[in-house]
Amino acid sequence: MKTKHFDCVDMMHRGARRIYEATKALSRREEIEYWRQKAAQLLPAGAVRRGSAAARRKQRKTRKTVR
Repeated sequence: MKTKHFDCVDMMHRGARRIYEATKALSRREEIEYWRQKAAQLLPAGAVRRGSAAARRKQRKTRKTVR
């Protein structure tokens, strides 16, 4: 019989609970700043962030009309 060493769903629920506890008392602006800081921690040092999705769409449209 196989024993279960890792429960993905349980891990996901624990992570969601931890984030909820960290953000439940924050205002909308504070929560946005929380997520910006977390995203910055994921990016490697010196990595260049791409622009927003809206900026990329606008840039693609501009390239199409120039060609």
